[in-house]
Amino acid sequence: MPRRRPLVRKRELRTIPDGRSLIPDARVSQTGIVFPTSLHAHLERPRTRHGCALTPDDFVFFRADGRIGWRAASKVAGAQHIQYEIWDTNAHTRSAPCTTAMHGSIRVDGEENALPHPYRKSLRRKAALQDWYDAILFEEAQREASARSARRWGQDEISSMIKRSSMGISAYGAHEVAVDSFPTVSALQAWIDEALSGTRVRLIALLLTDYPYVRGEMRDGQLLQKMDGDEAVAYLPIVVATNQDSAVALAERDGHLPPRPSATVRMSGGTRIRWWADAVLSWSAVARNSTLSRDGDARPAAGDWVLLGVEGTDIALPVPWGSSNLLIETDDDGALVEISVPSTARREQHHRRRAEFEDRWGRWLDDEQSLTPAELEAGIRRAEDGLRAVLAIEED
Repeated sequence: MPRRRPLVRKRELRTIPDGRSLIPDARVSQTGIVFPTSLHAHLERPRTRHGCALTPDDFVFFRADGRIGWRAASKVAGAQHIQYEIWDTNAHTRSAPCTTAMHGSIRVDGEENALPHPYRKSLRRKAALQDWYDAILFEEAQREASARSARRWGQDEISSMIKRSSMGISAYGAHEVAVDSFPTVSALQAWIDEALSGTRVRLIALLLTDYPYVRGEMRDGQLLQKMDGDEAVAYLPIVVATNQDSAVALAERDGHLPPRPSATVRMSGGTRIRWWADAVLSWSAVARNSTLSRDGDARPAAGDWVLLGVEGTDIALPVPWGSSNLLIETDDDGALVEISVPSTARREQHHRRRAEFEDRWGRWLDDEQSLTPAELEAGIRRAEDGLRAVLAIEED
């Protein structure tokens, strides 16, 4: 009869004197709890994204320079010096990262920059590990799409633009950020200038500091308005004032969607040929009846108002600090520019739903993919099932 091995306590089985674990890809925390170092173990949705070659297996656990977390190198062709990191601080006192509050960053040729949160679009904010993983997949997919587009259509040199123009193809771009990602108005201004660098449209960001509303004593220009050119064509019953919380002023009311300040400018070379706007203020009226701080080091607080003036027009977009995103979209090779100020909360919902849609239909949305008859049939059935579910809800 073979001799039985003596029983060993569970804790003795999984640790050895130097603090490592006998379980593969694991560490033991200071509390004696095994911490799996494989990223798979910490993801609620170990998703992959169409057009992105990265998977959880590409992320390597690291502990260095006061950080603890995971890193992965980009797989985009020609991007050998791009590295993504999800990390927590205080590595010298922690055996495991706090996976509910981590940072996300990208290093390009050794220079580190914060990744935008994939759903809120905020910078330099802590978020859950799952969200940073999603952000990296999104960033990598965007880089791969840009690389494919460059290979197919060329860069922004004149010859490539002429080629695209002859085929009716123009460049489109979108930049989005939560405005409270920036410590100062000047930092926001720098982001705006970069987003508009490929266009002839310019914005100026100023803090609104003295524009109170007293019942019965409304100042000229305090009502939001619709504009066509510099003419007001309609007014909205919403007042912009510095003695009220900006988030409350532009909040959803009685089930109605909150107003979304926006402005669209059409250019022809360096000439503005048309512009229109919704839920904005008259820049000239605000300038006459309020105080606009030109201190670039001004630090807005949640509830404050920042105004974005569109150069060469009378448009002033009101921006509620702390609850808004800034979205700048360009089309027609930069000749068409749309600036909008959506709610951060609503944009987060939008981006989460969009990610789920792209996860499900990514291959169908890619015009370079060839789907098999079986895939096409399965996709049609899936779309029909989804439509039936929506109709059933409406009938109830």
